[in-house]
Amino acid sequence: MIIKQAINAKGTPGAVVMIVKDGKVIFNNAYGKHTYSGNRAMRIQDIFDMASITKVAATTATTMDLYEKGKIGIDSTIGTYIARTREMPEKKTITVKEVLLHQAGFYPYIKFYEKLKPNDTDTIFSDRYPTQLADKYYLRANYYNEVMWPEMLQDKVLTRGKYVYSDLSMYYMKEMVEKVAETPLNKYADQKYYSPLGMQTAGFLPRTRFKKDQIVPTTENDGWLRNMLVQGFVNDPGAAMLGGVSGHAGFFANANDMAIFCQMLLNKGSYGGTTYLKTSTIDLFTSKQSNVSRRGLGFDRKDPDLSKGYPSTLASDEVFGHTGYTGTAIWIDPKYNLVYVFLSNRVYPDDVNKSLNTLNIRSRIQDVIYRAIKK
Repeated sequence: MIIKQAINAKGTPGAVVMIVKDGKVIFNNAYGKHTYSGNRAMRIQDIFDMASITKVAATTATTMDLYEKGKIGIDSTIGTYIARTREMPEKKTITVKEVLLHQAGFYPYIKFYEKLKPNDTDTIFSDRYPTQLADKYYLRANYYNEVMWPEMLQDKVLTRGKYVYSDLSMYYMKEMVEKVAETPLNKYADQKYYSPLGMQTAGFLPRTRFKKDQIVPTTENDGWLRNMLVQGFVNDPGAAMLGGVSGHAGFFANANDMAIFCQMLLNKGSYGGTTYLKTSTIDLFTSKQSNVSRRGLGFDRKDPDLSKGYPSTLASDEVFGHTGYTGTAIWIDPKYNLVYVFLSNRVYPDDVNKSLNTLNIRSRIQDVIYRAIKK
């Protein structure tokens, strides 16, 4: 079994796989445990840190809604929505489309945790230290506004027009979404999608809504921000320093909720008799939009270099979705009316072991699915 190989290689302690074909769940199973040494078995209802799937399930999804409402234009400049960029010659003409395509020229990521000073964190919650990073670990107030956001704004634009995958792009998109919607990203995404769709676990800040045991741990030795168990707090350090709600990470969900979201997209914007997005909007954002990369707007797509097998050589050219650093993936294939959800916590106890990736576990499972449905 492919997943057993991953577990044996310490590629991940456990995983959940869900497959939906023609609107029906044809496979839904959990494997392994939350941790290698613990006794807590993985369950199909367990909640995972979705990592960069946040980029599509929250940030891109809310952008799509605002695009439909005429509040965000993909050909508009970021200066239209972020006032501080209007005085920056190299940034003021960057378009929303370039940001969504990861072609804006932003640096991939900034190690904000390296800028922390001893008095920036504390072990006790207070008005001075209100941002929770993990259990009994807090960041001082206004750190994002005083340190992180200015650092991003000062970042040099060096690769504009080239494809450089960047977390900074979704920090910027979050700023634009919240400015236009006048609502925090997490609340806007929940009001528009998660609650109406009946996604019972989906959203940010899961520790405020669920028991710790229901949430799959990510790390206990990240080596940079928190040398402690991280369970129910976002794994990504930058998103953690924002308080758990960011445009590039912070979204949590179980497999069933991700299948609902994916099915809505596969249904061209409708689910359970309710229309959430227009077909034309989904077609625009999920189709190839660039001559320099495989990507759509926010969404990832099949790599034309079949030697990479990403996400699967057997997937159609219409397939779209996203992966997450923590060991997650969602892929929607309209040609085969197929939804594939893979959830794991490969970063437990740390991200040193890359076996989930080097063994191509996610893609190999997808290969098996395609061979089965093509028989």
